[in-house]
Amino acid sequence: MYILARKAALCEEAAKALNAMGPGTAVALPGDLSTIEGVKAAATQLKSKEKALHILVNNAGATWGAPYESYPDEAWQKVMDLNVRHVFNLTQQLTPLIEAGSEPNDPGRVINIASVDGVRASQTFGQTAAFAYTVSKGAVIHLTKALCRALASKQICVNCIAPGVFPSNMTSFYMGNDKGAAAAAAVNPMKRVGRTADMAGIALFLCSPASAWVQGQTTDITCDGGAHLHDRVTTTWTQEQV
Repeated sequence: MYILARKAALCEEAAKALNAMGPGTAVALPGDLSTIEGVKAAATQLKSKEKALHILVNNAGATWGAPYESYPDEAWQKVMDLNVRHVFNLTQQLTPLIEAGSEPNDPGRVINIASVDGVRASQTFGQTAAFAYTVSKGAVIHLTKALCRALASKQICVNCIAPGVFPSNMTSFYMGNDKGAAAAAAVNPMKRVGRTADMAGIALFLCSPASAWVQGQTTDITCDGGAHLHDRVTTTWTQEQV
């Protein structure tokens, strides 16, 4: 297993934690997927280390929140490049490796991480909204289906998970304290936020032989406690709540 992220220290930390769990070996592979040069460099590194790759999880992403009236143009380039454009580019670059790792009864896998905000428009926080993020995650869902059409004949399954609210670096701006975490849980139909096991179970299914004939799925694999089906998630959060 290779862990690719921009911050080398975080890569090493994640690899160390996974190796402590065993079995298998996790290897840190720092890289910057926000540019095409970084994508090509990452692909070159993997090709130098492996002749085949069975599973690719496209999880790198960014967001940008600002009021509608002042939402900057540079937000669109940054977010769309990392969240959409280079998901395509990295998958394209690594397709020969994934095809080489495919077997008749266990095809290669591409798993794209979108967001429930790609299924329905994202929430607002005060006057702030993440316009580029919600659009980019909707694009990831559509990209998943487009990649499925392109790669199914190569015996590669392409699917997508649309998570709801989980604790992460991206959500720390409003879930980094007890009050914010409680507010996030309160607007969910199940009155909690996501847990590691919630995502792990779906990912394991999509990586297993049980999903060998599952292709192009996204909206049926939302992982948000049902939040996308409830109007309450569109409620504007106040600064006091976060």
